[in-house]
Amino acid sequence: MTHANDYDLTIIGGGLVGASLAVALAGTDWRVALIDQQALRRLSDEADEDERSLALSWQSGKIFQRLGVWEAIAQRAAPMRTVHVSQQGSFGVTRLRAADLRVGALGHVVPYRHLAATLNARIEGQTNLTRLAPARLAGLRATPGGVAVDLDQEGKTTTLTTRLLVGADGGRSNVRQHLGMPARETAYHQQAIVANITVSHGPDKVAFERFTAEGPMAMLPLGESRYSLVWTGDEATTARRMALPDGAFLDALQRAFGYYAGRLISAGRRETFPLRQAVATRVTSRRCALVGNAAHLLHPVAGQGLNLALRDVAALASLLASANDPGHPDLLARYAQLRMTDIRLTAEATDKLIRLFADPSALMRHQRGAGLCLLDKLPPVKNRLARFGMGLRRPLAAQLGSLP
Repeated sequence: MTHANDYDLTIIGGGLVGASLAVALAGTDWRVALIDQQALRRLSDEADEDERSLALSWQSGKIFQRLGVWEAIAQRAAPMRTVHVSQQGSFGVTRLRAADLRVGALGHVVPYRHLAATLNARIEGQTNLTRLAPARLAGLRATPGGVAVDLDQEGKTTTLTTRLLVGADGGRSNVRQHLGMPARETAYHQQAIVANITVSHGPDKVAFERFTAEGPMAMLPLGESRYSLVWTGDEATTARRMALPDGAFLDALQRAFGYYAGRLISAGRRETFPLRQAVATRVTSRRCALVGNAAHLLHPVAGQGLNLALRDVAALASLLASANDPGHPDLLARYAQLRMTDIRLTAEATDKLIRLFADPSALMRHQRGAGLCLLDKLPPVKNRLARFGMGLRRPLAAQLGSLP
């Protein structure tokens, strides 16, 4: 006999990653609970309150395609056909091109709120999904066949049971902390400024990654001469930039970025986010699994955070598609086997990239410039780097065919 508060899977965290997993499980035979601390309006697309845009890799687009939501996402997705990589004060430039890999785009840039609203719309009305929000995880305890989950719903305690608990609750994951699962943390003492920038004549469908002495920046194409800016720097530098009026801020940005996209005309509202890395030493526990930032919080320099998270979702959903018991030890062991190498390699590559371009010495600056120039003349190496950024992993390609 099944009780109202008995679930096959419970997802803690209703942001983009938790919602993506819920979409992957929509319409299946699993009874799924989606728990979010925030009220449901956080996933609406009613206003452009959140300036963030997200770089979805080619593989992430394929995952969303398999989940049946790419057509809706693509309505506001701007393709990236070239990624232009440069260093301030250096002659070296590398260009990664979709045409060299015979694909239409290396990835796409999507407004955060549009992606959230699309996932929200797909979740609505699914008979096997129950969404509880606002609700906060208050406690966990093992039961003979699963996990008992205590929720705080605006002061009222509710308990549900689940055969598999999935932590999708971000870099400071309550699930991970309740389970006592450690994470290796790196404090970069940096913050990122995010804003939308309008330019005079930006090149079509080109994303820019530029390394400067004060930190890396990315300009991601939104279409119609608009870009999404992510500008990182140490905490003091970021505070100074945030204190500048719009005109002075644009002048500082123009000096750092150059004129690759013409003249910078206007900046939208600026927001800041602290940057650190936190990678869990394991992604599973008894009848529990971690996905997304709960398992691996990365620096945004390479734009891999959400894309790595979606590969978690694809791997777990593909295993659940053929499972009888969603929390079986063999299934969780296989999930860990599929994900830990990808997580480790992506985290290490991201951290090394930050440290490589952080050395301010003239010798290292010249060596980096020469390296970028050489890389641009070595198509096999350059294309391998592009494939890494596109999220192409051989095990994942096989998993896509197994998604529900």
